[in-house]
Amino acid sequence: MKTPILLISLSFFFIACSSTQTQVQVQNTPVEKQVSLNVSQNPLHYAQNIETNINKQDKKFKHLLAKHFKPWEIRKFSFSKEEAQWGLMYAKRDVYSSNFQKIPSSWFKKQTYNSNFKKYNTLMKNAITVNNSNLRVFPSDGKIFYNFKDNASALAFDYNQASSIKINTPIVISHLSKDKAWAYAQTAYTSGWLKMKDLAYVSAKLIKLFKTKDYFIATKDNFAIYKHNMFIENVKVGTIFPYKRGKKSDEFFIVRKHGSLKGLISYIRISSDNVKKAPIAFNTSNLTSLTNELINEPYGWGGTFHARDCSELTRDFLSPFGIYLDRNSRSQSKNGKYLSMEKLNNKEKKAFLIKHGIPFLTLLYKQGHIMLYIGHKNNEPIIFHNLWSIVGQNEEGVKNKSIIGKAVISSLEPFTARNQENKDSLLSKIKGLVLLNN
Repeated sequence: MKTPILLISLSFFFIACSSTQTQVQVQNTPVEKQVSLNVSQNPLHYAQNIETNINKQDKKFKHLLAKHFKPWEIRKFSFSKEEAQWGLMYAKRDVYSSNFQKIPSSWFKKQTYNSNFKKYNTLMKNAITVNNSNLRVFPSDGKIFYNFKDNASALAFDYNQASSIKINTPIVISHLSKDKAWAYAQTAYTSGWLKMKDLAYVSAKLIKLFKTKDYFIATKDNFAIYKHNMFIENVKVGTIFPYKRGKKSDEFFIVRKHGSLKGLISYIRISSDNVKKAPIAFNTSNLTSLTNELINEPYGWGGTFHARDCSELTRDFLSPFGIYLDRNSRSQSKNGKYLSMEKLNNKEKKAFLIKHGIPFLTLLYKQGHIMLYIGHKNNEPIIFHNLWSIVGQNEEGVKNKSIIGKAVISSLEPFTARNQENKDSLLSKIKGLVLLNN
Protein backbone atom coordinates (compact mmCIF):
# COMPACT_ATOMS: atom_id res chain seq x y z
CA MET A 1 0.00 0.00 0.00
CA LYS A 2 1.31 3.40 -0.93
CA THR A 3 1.99 5.66 2.07
CA PRO A 4 0.24 9.03 1.72
CA ILE A 5 2.43 12.05 1.20
CA LEU A 6 1.23 13.58 4.46
CA LEU A 7 2.50 10.66 6.51
CA ILE A 8 5.78 10.55 4.64
CA SER A 9 6.21 14.25 5.31
CA LEU A 10 5.31 13.84 8.95
CA SER A 11 7.77 11.06 9.57
CA PHE A 12 10.58 13.06 8.05
CA PHE A 13 9.59 16.07 10.14
CA PHE A 14 10.88 14.31 13.19
CA ILE A 15 14.46 14.26 11.88
CA ALA A 16 14.31 17.80 10.55
CA CYS A 17 16.71 20.29 12.10
CA SER A 18 17.85 17.72 14.64
CA SER A 19 21.29 17.59 16.12
CA THR A 20 23.78 15.51 14.19
CA GLN A 21 24.36 11.92 15.23
CA THR A 22 28.12 12.33 14.86
CA GLN A 23 29.80 11.48 18.15
CA VAL A 24 31.84 14.59 18.84
CA GLN A 25 32.88 16.72 21.75
CA VAL A 26 30.23 19.29 22.71
CA GLN A 27 31.52 22.83 22.83
CA ASN A 28 29.48 25.68 24.26
CA THR A 29 31.48 28.66 23.04
CA PRO A 30 29.13 31.67 22.64
CA VAL A 31 27.80 31.65 19.09
CA GLU A 32 27.77 35.46 18.85
CA LYS A 33 31.54 35.61 19.21
CA GLN A 34 32.17 32.83 16.71
CA VAL A 35 29.75 33.95 14.01
CA SER A 36 30.60 37.65 14.22
CA LEU A 37 34.25 36.92 13.47
CA ASN A 38 33.44 36.00 9.87
CA VAL A 39 29.82 36.64 8.96
CA SER A 40 27.75 39.76 9.56
CA GLN A 41 24.40 39.22 11.25
CA ASN A 42 23.03 42.36 9.58
CA PRO A 43 20.68 41.21 6.77
CA LEU A 44 21.02 44.55 4.99
CA HIS A 45 24.50 43.45 3.91
CA TYR A 46 22.90 40.69 1.81
CA ALA A 47 19.55 42.22 0.83
CA GLN A 48 20.98 45.28 -0.92
CA ASN A 49 20.56 45.70 -4.67
CA ILE A 50 17.92 43.00 -4.93
CA GLU A 51 16.77 43.13 -8.54
CA THR A 52 14.77 39.90 -8.73
CA ASN A 53 11.00 39.98 -8.98
CA ILE A 54 8.94 36.98 -7.94
CA ASN A 55 7.52 35.38 -11.06
CA LYS A 56 3.71 35.24 -11.05
CA GLN A 57 3.59 36.40 -7.43
CA ASP A 58 -0.20 36.82 -7.35
CA LYS A 59 -0.62 33.32 -8.78
CA LYS A 60 1.74 31.93 -6.15
CA PHE A 61 -0.27 33.64 -3.41
CA LYS A 62 -3.51 32.17 -4.76
CA HIS A 63 -1.84 28.77 -4.53
CA LEU A 64 -0.86 29.53 -0.92
CA LEU A 65 -4.45 30.47 -0.07
CA ALA A 66 -5.80 27.35 -1.78
CA LYS A 67 -3.47 25.23 0.36
CA HIS A 68 -4.38 27.24 3.48
CA PHE A 69 -8.11 26.62 3.06
CA LYS A 70 -7.82 23.06 1.69
CA PRO A 71 -8.74 21.35 4.99
CA TRP A 72 -12.26 22.78 4.72
CA GLU A 73 -12.72 20.82 1.49
CA ILE A 74 -11.63 17.44 2.89
CA ARG A 75 -14.43 14.94 3.38
CA LYS A 76 -12.27 12.03 4.53
CA PHE A 77 -8.70 11.71 5.74
CA SER A 78 -6.69 10.04 2.98
CA PHE A 79 -4.50 7.85 5.19
CA SER A 80 -5.53 4.83 7.25
CA LYS A 81 -6.00 4.88 11.00
CA GLU A 82 -2.99 2.57 11.30
CA GLU A 83 -0.85 5.10 9.46
CA ALA A 84 -2.29 7.90 11.58
CA GLN A 85 -0.97 6.08 14.66
CA TRP A 86 2.61 5.98 13.41
CA GLY A 87 3.75 7.46 16.74
CA LEU A 88 3.31 4.05 18.37
CA MET A 89 6.78 3.23 17.06
CA TYR A 90 8.06 5.06 20.16
CA ALA A 91 6.50 2.35 22.33
CA LYS A 92 9.17 -0.03 20.99
CA ARG A 93 12.04 2.29 21.83
CA ASP A 94 13.80 3.44 24.97
CA VAL A 95 12.26 6.86 25.44
CA TYR A 96 11.97 9.04 28.52
CA SER A 97 9.59 11.53 30.09
CA SER A 98 10.45 14.90 31.59
CA ASN A 99 11.17 13.27 34.97
CA PHE A 100 14.12 11.41 33.38
CA GLN A 101 12.32 8.08 33.81
CA LYS A 102 11.76 5.59 31.02
CA ILE A 103 8.22 5.81 29.68
CA PRO A 104 6.41 2.55 30.53
CA SER A 105 4.34 0.58 28.04
CA SER A 106 1.27 1.40 30.16
CA TRP A 107 1.58 5.06 29.13
CA PHE A 108 1.39 4.15 25.46
CA LYS A 109 -1.55 1.82 26.11
CA LYS A 110 -3.34 4.69 27.82
CA GLN A 111 -2.66 6.97 24.86
CA THR A 112 -3.86 4.33 22.40
CA TYR A 113 -7.12 3.96 24.32
CA ASN A 114 -7.66 7.71 24.63
CA SER A 115 -6.84 8.23 20.94
CA ASN A 116 -10.17 6.57 20.15
CA PHE A 117 -9.23 5.66 16.59
CA LYS A 118 -12.29 3.42 16.35
CA LYS A 119 -14.03 6.72 15.61
CA TYR A 120 -11.51 7.74 12.93
CA ASN A 121 -13.06 9.66 10.03
CA THR A 122 -16.50 9.75 11.65
CA LEU A 123 -16.86 13.37 12.80
CA MET A 124 -15.34 15.26 9.86
CA LYS A 125 -16.14 18.74 11.14
CA ASN A 126 -14.59 21.92 9.78
CA ALA A 127 -12.94 24.04 12.43
CA ILE A 128 -10.40 26.80 12.98
CA THR A 129 -7.82 27.60 15.63
CA VAL A 130 -8.79 30.37 18.04
CA ASN A 131 -5.33 30.54 19.63
CA ASN A 132 -1.77 29.63 18.81
CA SER A 133 -1.43 26.01 19.81
CA ASN A 134 0.35 22.71 19.19
CA LEU A 135 -0.40 19.52 17.32
CA ARG A 136 0.72 16.53 19.36
CA VAL A 137 1.59 13.00 18.26
CA PHE A 138 -0.48 11.63 21.17
CA PRO A 139 -3.40 13.38 22.91
CA SER A 140 -1.22 14.42 25.81
CA ASP A 141 1.03 17.19 27.06
CA GLY A 142 3.44 14.47 28.14
CA LYS A 143 6.89 14.72 26.59
CA ILE A 144 8.92 12.06 24.81
CA PHE A 145 12.70 12.32 24.90
CA TYR A 146 15.55 10.07 23.92
CA ASN A 147 18.35 9.21 26.35
CA PHE A 148 19.53 12.10 28.54
CA LYS A 149 22.79 10.36 29.47
CA ASP A 150 25.71 12.62 28.54
CA ASN A 151 23.35 14.50 26.23
CA ALA A 152 21.70 17.62 27.59
CA SER A 153 20.56 18.41 24.04
CA ALA A 154 17.95 15.66 24.34
CA LEU A 155 15.78 18.10 26.29
CA ALA A 156 15.42 20.26 23.18
CA PHE A 157 13.64 17.51 21.24
CA ASP A 158 10.19 16.49 22.44
CA TYR A 159 9.10 13.75 20.05
CA ASN A 160 5.49 14.09 21.10
CA GLN A 161 5.46 17.44 19.29
CA ALA A 162 4.13 17.28 15.72
CA SER A 163 4.02 21.00 14.98
CA SER A 164 2.96 24.34 16.32
CA ILE A 165 -0.14 25.84 14.73
CA LYS A 166 -1.09 29.50 14.41
CA ILE A 167 -4.31 31.25 15.31
CA ASN A 168 -6.72 31.54 12.33
CA THR A 169 -5.59 28.24 10.77
CA PRO A 170 -8.33 26.24 8.95
CA ILE A 171 -8.51 22.60 10.07
CA VAL A 172 -10.75 19.57 9.71
CA ILE A 173 -11.50 17.22 12.61
CA SER A 174 -11.54 13.44 12.17
CA HIS A 175 -12.75 12.56 15.66
CA LEU A 176 -12.33 13.34 19.35
CA SER A 177 -10.32 11.59 22.03
CA LYS A 178 -12.16 9.41 24.53
CA ASP A 179 -11.91 12.12 27.18
CA LYS A 180 -13.11 14.71 24.63
CA ALA A 181 -10.23 17.01 25.56
CA TRP A 182 -8.50 16.62 22.19
CA ALA A 183 -9.40 16.57 18.50
CA TYR A 184 -7.47 14.73 15.80
CA ALA A 185 -6.99 17.52 13.27
CA GLN A 186 -5.54 17.97 9.81
CA THR A 187 -4.08 21.23 8.53
CA ALA A 188 -2.73 22.10 5.10
CA TYR A 189 0.64 20.67 6.10
CA THR A 190 0.33 18.01 8.81
CA SER A 191 -1.97 16.33 11.32
CA GLY A 192 -2.03 15.71 15.03
CA TRP A 193 -3.88 16.11 18.30
CA LEU A 194 -5.15 19.60 19.11
CA LYS A 195 -6.65 20.73 22.41
CA MET A 196 -10.39 21.37 22.15
CA LYS A 197 -10.03 24.68 23.96
CA ASP A 198 -7.98 25.98 21.03
CA LEU A 199 -10.52 25.35 18.27
CA ALA A 200 -13.99 26.38 17.18
CA TYR A 201 -16.30 24.67 14.71
CA VAL A 202 -17.15 26.69 11.61
CA SER A 203 -20.30 26.64 9.51
CA ALA A 204 -20.57 26.89 5.74
CA LYS A 205 -21.86 30.45 6.23
CA LEU A 206 -18.85 31.43 8.33
CA ILE A 207 -16.45 29.90 5.81
CA LYS A 208 -18.04 31.92 3.02
CA LEU A 209 -17.65 35.14 5.02
CA PHE A 210 -14.11 34.24 6.08
CA LYS A 211 -12.93 33.86 2.48
CA THR A 212 -12.65 37.54 1.69
CA LYS A 213 -11.25 39.29 -1.36
CA ASP A 214 -8.18 40.63 0.42
CA TYR A 215 -5.85 39.17 3.02
CA PHE A 216 -3.23 40.67 5.29
CA ILE A 217 -0.31 38.78 6.77
CA ALA A 218 1.72 39.35 9.92
CA THR A 219 5.17 40.76 9.18
CA LYS A 220 6.07 41.40 12.82
CA ASP A 221 6.58 38.68 15.39
CA ASN A 222 4.92 38.24 18.78
CA PHE A 223 2.71 41.34 18.76
CA ALA A 224 -0.46 41.23 20.83
CA ILE A 225 -4.00 41.46 19.46
CA TYR A 226 -6.99 42.59 21.52
CA LYS A 227 -10.77 42.81 21.42
CA HIS A 228 -12.40 45.45 23.63
CA ASN A 229 -9.02 45.83 25.36
CA MET A 230 -9.01 42.12 26.24
CA PHE A 231 -5.89 40.20 25.26
CA ILE A 232 -6.40 37.47 22.66
CA GLU A 233 -3.01 36.23 21.45
CA ASN A 234 0.57 37.04 20.53
CA VAL A 235 0.74 36.82 16.75
CA LYS A 236 3.54 35.14 14.83
CA VAL A 237 4.99 36.20 11.47
CA GLY A 238 3.06 34.44 8.70
CA THR A 239 -0.35 34.54 10.39
CA ILE A 240 -3.06 35.24 7.81
CA PHE A 241 -5.98 37.60 8.46
CA PRO A 242 -8.98 38.01 6.14
CA TYR A 243 -9.70 41.72 5.77
CA LYS A 244 -12.42 44.18 4.91
CA ARG A 245 -12.64 47.94 5.01
CA GLY A 246 -14.98 48.97 7.81
CA LYS A 247 -16.93 52.19 8.15
CA LYS A 248 -14.38 53.72 10.50
CA SER A 249 -11.27 51.58 10.15
CA ASP A 250 -9.72 48.46 8.69
CA GLU A 251 -11.21 45.28 10.13
CA PHE A 252 -9.36 41.99 10.42
CA PHE A 253 -11.17 38.68 10.90
CA ILE A 254 -10.59 36.18 13.66
CA VAL A 255 -12.94 33.54 15.06
CA ARG A 256 -14.01 33.36 18.69
CA LYS A 257 -16.39 31.08 20.57
CA HIS A 258 -18.69 31.98 23.41
CA GLY A 259 -19.87 29.20 25.71
CA SER A 260 -19.88 26.52 23.02
CA LEU A 261 -17.74 25.15 20.21
CA LYS A 262 -19.59 27.19 17.61
CA GLY A 263 -17.31 29.74 15.98
CA LEU A 264 -18.30 33.36 15.46
CA ILE A 265 -16.45 35.91 13.36
CA SER A 266 -14.97 38.73 15.37
CA TYR A 267 -13.48 41.90 13.92
CA ILE A 268 -10.34 43.37 15.40
CA ARG A 269 -8.01 46.24 14.65
CA ILE A 270 -4.32 45.69 13.97
CA SER A 271 -1.70 48.37 13.47
CA SER A 272 -0.33 48.69 9.94
CA ASP A 273 3.10 48.39 11.55
CA ASN A 274 2.37 44.72 12.23
CA VAL A 275 0.56 43.46 9.13
CA LYS A 276 0.72 44.14 5.41
CA LYS A 277 -1.54 43.30 2.50
CA ALA A 278 -0.38 40.02 1.00
CA PRO A 279 1.65 39.31 -0.96
CA ILE A 280 4.23 41.90 0.01
CA ALA A 281 6.84 43.33 -2.36
CA PHE A 282 10.09 41.41 -2.74
CA ASN A 283 12.50 44.24 -2.00
CA THR A 284 15.41 45.21 0.23
CA SER A 285 13.23 46.85 2.87
CA ASN A 286 10.89 43.89 3.36
CA LEU A 287 13.64 41.27 3.20
CA THR A 288 15.69 43.12 5.79
CA SER A 289 12.71 43.73 8.06
CA LEU A 290 11.55 40.11 8.04
CA THR A 291 15.04 38.76 8.64
CA ASN A 292 15.47 41.10 11.58
CA GLU A 293 12.16 39.86 13.02
CA LEU A 294 13.26 36.24 12.95
CA ILE A 295 17.02 36.34 13.51
CA ASN A 296 18.22 35.32 16.99
CA GLU A 297 14.90 33.61 17.74
CA PRO A 298 15.61 30.59 19.95
CA TYR A 299 15.39 27.19 18.31
CA GLY A 300 12.10 25.38 18.88
CA TRP A 301 11.82 21.80 17.66
CA GLY A 302 8.42 21.44 16.01
CA GLY A 303 7.55 24.94 17.18
CA THR A 304 8.03 24.16 20.87
CA PHE A 305 8.64 27.03 23.27
CA HIS A 306 6.59 29.29 20.92
CA ALA A 307 9.66 29.33 18.67
CA ARG A 308 10.68 27.90 15.29
CA ASP A 309 12.83 25.17 13.83
CA CYS A 310 14.49 25.22 10.40
CA SER A 311 11.45 24.52 8.22
CA GLU A 312 9.11 26.79 10.17
CA LEU A 313 11.59 29.62 9.76
CA THR A 314 11.72 29.24 5.97
CA ARG A 315 7.95 28.74 5.80
CA ASP A 316 7.11 31.84 7.80
CA PHE A 317 9.78 33.96 6.14
CA LEU A 318 8.53 33.29 2.61
CA SER A 319 4.76 33.21 3.15
CA PRO A 320 4.41 37.04 3.30
CA PHE A 321 5.85 37.10 -0.23
CA GLY A 322 3.11 34.70 -1.34
CA ILE A 323 5.24 31.55 -1.47
CA TYR A 324 3.80 28.37 0.01
CA LEU A 325 6.11 25.86 1.66
CA ASP A 326 5.32 22.59 3.37
CA ARG A 327 6.22 22.04 7.01
CA ASN A 328 9.35 19.87 6.97
CA SER A 329 12.71 19.95 5.24
CA ARG A 330 12.21 16.98 2.93
CA SER A 331 8.82 18.20 1.71
CA GLN A 332 10.15 21.73 1.21
CA SER A 333 12.83 20.30 -1.07
CA LYS A 334 9.95 19.42 -3.41
CA ASN A 335 8.27 22.85 -3.31
CA GLY A 336 10.30 24.24 -6.21
CA LYS A 337 12.73 23.26 -8.95
CA TYR A 338 15.24 20.89 -7.37
CA LEU A 339 18.84 20.84 -8.60
CA SER A 340 20.95 18.00 -7.22
CA MET A 341 24.49 18.66 -6.01
CA GLU A 342 25.19 15.17 -4.65
CA LYS A 343 27.87 14.37 -7.25
CA LEU A 344 29.78 17.63 -6.70
CA ASN A 345 32.73 18.17 -4.40
CA ASN A 346 32.65 21.07 -1.95
CA LYS A 347 34.44 23.52 -4.23
CA GLU A 348 32.07 22.66 -7.08
CA LYS A 349 29.06 23.00 -4.77
CA LYS A 350 30.02 26.58 -3.88
CA ALA A 351 30.46 27.57 -7.53
CA PHE A 352 27.21 25.85 -8.53
CA LEU A 353 25.25 27.55 -5.78
CA ILE A 354 26.63 31.01 -6.50
CA LYS A 355 25.88 30.53 -10.21
CA HIS A 356 22.34 29.16 -9.90
CA GLY A 357 21.13 30.37 -6.52
CA ILE A 358 18.80 33.37 -6.28
CA PRO A 359 19.30 35.23 -2.98
CA PHE A 360 16.30 34.83 -0.65
CA LEU A 361 14.51 32.63 -3.22
CA THR A 362 16.63 29.49 -2.95
CA LEU A 363 16.51 26.75 -0.35
CA LEU A 364 19.44 24.47 0.44
CA TYR A 365 18.54 20.95 1.51
CA LYS A 366 20.42 18.35 3.47
CA GLN A 367 18.79 15.43 5.21
CA GLY A 368 17.07 16.80 8.29
CA HIS A 369 17.77 20.47 7.64
CA ILE A 370 16.65 23.26 5.31
CA MET A 371 18.34 26.64 4.84
CA LEU A 372 17.64 29.88 2.96
CA TYR A 373 20.42 31.02 0.63
CA ILE A 374 20.74 34.81 0.91
CA GLY A 375 23.81 35.57 -1.19
CA HIS A 376 27.58 35.24 -1.08
CA LYS A 377 30.59 37.07 0.28
CA ASN A 378 34.15 36.53 -0.95
CA ASN A 379 32.89 33.52 -2.94
CA GLU A 380 31.43 31.97 0.21
CA PRO A 381 27.68 31.18 0.07
CA ILE A 382 25.76 32.74 2.98
CA ILE A 383 22.64 31.25 4.52
CA PHE A 384 19.91 32.18 7.00
CA HIS A 385 18.64 29.28 9.10
CA ASN A 386 17.44 28.18 12.53
CA LEU A 387 19.32 25.21 13.92
CA TRP A 388 20.32 23.46 17.11
CA SER A 389 23.97 22.66 16.49
CA ILE A 390 26.85 22.63 14.01
CA VAL A 391 29.82 20.27 13.77
CA GLY A 392 33.07 22.16 13.27
CA GLN A 393 36.65 21.07 12.75
CA ASN A 394 39.75 22.88 13.98
CA GLU A 395 43.17 23.21 12.35
CA GLU A 396 44.32 19.93 13.90
CA GLY A 397 41.33 18.09 12.42
CA VAL A 398 39.56 17.70 15.77
CA LYS A 399 35.78 17.91 15.47
CA ASN A 400 33.53 19.72 17.91
CA LYS A 401 29.83 20.35 18.14
CA SER A 402 28.82 23.94 18.84
CA ILE A 403 25.34 24.44 20.25
CA ILE A 404 23.76 27.32 18.34
CA GLY A 405 20.12 26.99 19.35
CA LYS A 406 18.75 29.94 17.40
CA ALA A 407 18.31 31.58 13.98
CA VAL A 408 21.56 32.91 12.55
CA ILE A 409 23.24 34.04 9.36
CA SER A 410 26.25 31.85 8.63
CA SER A 411 28.49 30.36 5.98
CA LEU A 412 28.15 26.70 5.03
CA GLU A 413 31.31 25.80 6.95
CA PRO A 414 31.16 27.71 10.23
CA PHE A 415 33.72 26.71 12.85
CA THR A 416 35.71 24.71 10.27
CA ALA A 417 39.32 25.78 9.71
CA ARG A 418 40.18 26.79 6.16
CA ASN A 419 42.80 24.06 5.84
CA GLN A 420 40.28 21.35 6.74
CA GLU A 421 37.69 19.41 4.75
CA ASN A 422 34.94 18.69 7.25
CA LYS A 423 32.78 15.82 6.03
CA ASP A 424 30.18 16.75 8.65
CA SER A 425 29.88 20.41 7.60
CA LEU A 426 26.68 21.78 6.13
CA LEU A 427 28.44 22.17 2.79
CA SER A 428 29.54 18.54 2.70
CA LYS A 429 26.08 17.30 3.64
CA ILE A 430 24.05 19.43 1.20
CA LYS A 431 22.19 17.31 -1.32
CA GLY A 432 20.72 20.02 -3.54
CA LEU A 433 19.14 23.42 -3.94
CA VAL A 434 15.51 24.39 -4.50
CA LEU A 435 14.67 27.30 -6.79
CA LEU A 436 11.42 28.93 -5.69
CA ASN A 437 11.08 31.47 -8.49
CA ASN A 438 10.07 29.02 -11.20
